[in-house]
Amino acid sequence: MKTKPPIFFANPRSKSTALQTLASPYMEASLGLLPLGHQTEFFREYSHRYFFNDSHLDRKNRAEYFPLNRENTPITHHFTYPPIYSTKGQRDGHKLQVLKNEKDQGREYNIKIMSEDIYPNLKKDHRWDRSILDFFSDRTFIITRRRNVKTLAFSLLVSLHTNLWHKRESNKDRYQDLYNNPITINKELCTAIIPSLKSTAMMDQFEEYIKKSGYKSHTVYYEDLITLEDMKDTLDKVFDNNAWREYINDDFIDRSMPRALNLDYKEIIKNYDEVSERINQTSY
Repeated sequence: MKTKPPIFFANPRSKSTALQTLASPYMEASLGLLPLGHQTEFFREYSHRYFFNDSHLDRKNRAEYFPLNRENTPITHHFTYPPIYSTKGQRDGHKLQVLKNEKDQGREYNIKIMSEDIYPNLKKDHRWDRSILDFFSDRTFIITRRRNVKTLAFSLLVSLHTNLWHKRESNKDRYQDLYNNPITINKELCTAIIPSLKSTAMMDQFEEYIKKSGYKSHTVYYEDLITLEDMKDTLDKVFDNNAWREYINDDFIDRSMPRALNLDYKEIIKNYDEVSERINQTSY
């Protein structure tokens, strides 16, 4: 039986990037998925990388992510301001149409769906849009989660404050510097991560829907992916073979894989107790 191409469905800070990086050479060379570069989180509404400066108001505006089809050419990425669409539903609809057009031409992509990107608008109702998950019903969902939501919150806060998302050879000194120069987390960031925490709390519901729909899936937890060998063993099960390992080597791992990240948040966050209490008070 032919291996179904994977689609990553992830909580933030759950080692999905490391797992996807490790699997990508096989997924792209053998399973035929096309890379999306830095835009693997295809259903993000706004870019973390691109901003538009408003010199009149002296502020930065987030750029809307706007992918496009071009005839006989893979997806092209565009970032716009003002936004083209007024709602998330419209943005998702556009992106699904782009993917459908690509699929009709025989092109599919190495994509990651973040749980917060399908989180429902509770001001309207308690339902959430199933269309994104349904579109990938012919894929194998690799669901990456984190058991300890509080440490997820701290990890996310540190990344948002420092703009350090993955430890690599080029930035490892900046991580070490956190111990020499601890940071103070702004209270506003604690509010900003609430959607991420709420989407994490809904993972049971998301996962139940995937299983009830009969979609193939594997669930893995951050806490079980301690070593590189843990990740390799996980992918052996996902692909139901170890032939995928032939597509990686030590040079690739050293050059491309994020480094293991073990931070003592009490040491690197000056207002740790205050932030901890704020997280405890957050309803998710």
